[in-house]
Amino acid sequence: MKKILPMRLISLLKTSCNNAASFDENDICGKEFAKFNPNINFMKFLKPFIIIFSLVLTFSSCQKETNYLPAINSLQSDITALQKRSDSLSTALTKTNNTVLNLSAEILTLTNTQNNQQQNIDSIKTKIATILTSLSTLSTQVQQENTKISNLTGQLTQTNANISAINGQITQISLQIQQLNSQYSNLLAQLTTVLNQLSIPSSLASGLIAYFPFNGNANDMSGNNNNNGTVSGASLTTDRFGNLNSAYSFDGVSNYIELPVLVSLENSSKMTFSTWVNTNYTYPTDPITKTSYVFSQWSSTIGAAGVNIGVNIGVWSTKAYTTAFISDTQIVTNPLPIPTNTWANYTIVYDGTQSNVTQRLAVYVNGVFSSYVGNNNVPSTIGSLANRTVIGALIGANLAVGYPKTIGYYFSGKLDDIRIYNRVLTSSEIQYIGTH
Repeated sequence: MKKILPMRLISLLKTSCNNAASFDENDICGKEFAKFNPNINFMKFLKPFIIIFSLVLTFSSCQKETNYLPAINSLQSDITALQKRSDSLSTALTKTNNTVLNLSAEILTLTNTQNNQQQNIDSIKTKIATILTSLSTLSTQVQQENTKISNLTGQLTQTNANISAINGQITQISLQIQQLNSQYSNLLAQLTTVLNQLSIPSSLASGLIAYFPFNGNANDMSGNNNNNGTVSGASLTTDRFGNLNSAYSFDGVSNYIELPVLVSLENSSKMTFSTWVNTNYTYPTDPITKTSYVFSQWSSTIGAAGVNIGVNIGVWSTKAYTTAFISDTQIVTNPLPIPTNTWANYTIVYDGTQSNVTQRLAVYVNGVFSSYVGNNNVPSTIGSLANRTVIGALIGANLAVGYPKTIGYYFSGKLDDIRIYNRVLTSSEIQYIGTH
């Protein structure tokens, strides 16, 4: 027994030492366990003491017999505790190794992910660098294009300035053309007048005290050159031949042409008045207020004592007619047709020497005799107290209620080629005027 116990103790100690020695620091698990378990170093430190202690026991067993059982039991308990501690550390080492493996796998995964991300970042950086290069190129191109645009803008500004200058020249040329056209129209009208005078019977110049062809103005072209008209509101328009600015248009409200008093008619026993008329009155729908006059030489202050010759073409009591005033007498008999918006020539012939009073006033339409419009009151001469003469209106004073006191009954339509004679024209002369 004395020798057996030490031998068993030695055996146990060897076993413990072997177990302790199994934690080799060169082993990978030993290394990882040593990192997290410093007791491993303690076991390595304890190993030589255990060996020395075993030798001492062996030596002592040879010298004397001692009861080592309590000490052995105590050591056995310590060894068991150390064994449990070793097992616990082994388990912890295993878990730690697993954790390390897991962490290593995660680290590897993170490393791979980081590598992939770095590759993506590098790719993005490359793309960004490419884009920046493209942007730089585009910026250079934009600057070049802006330079071109600036140059073109300068050219455009210069071109616009040139266009403005050209437009100014065109405007001036247009004005010059308008002036030339106006001059041409006037010359053409004068030429027409001259040609008409050359082509008309020479006898028509006899007794002509006033002639208004209205070729661009209201001048008297009879040759007397002293009866020019002053236009008040009337406007130039086309004549019956379509010639521009060769007739006058009257609005029927306030337009007229003022003439000097034709003194050659005063106390005259003969007179011929001819005009081309284009009226817009409609028979018989227009009321009496549409009555109008194309010519009047009358007194604006004396009234019934004055002298007036006039031609009225309009509507009176629902009848279209032509009428005339000679001195203080109104002569109205047979109604005459008044065409609307159509040119027609009306010639009024007064002959106070006629013994038949009712035939002292005759009306011709387009050169053809229409009717006598006189009555038993037609005087033998025209009065001599007129103080005003107009075309396109009626002069009168102290007339019936509602009548104008000075001027009124304005003509509405167009008038052209007004001729006034102090003699009676022949039927052939009247026919020529009414057809040309």
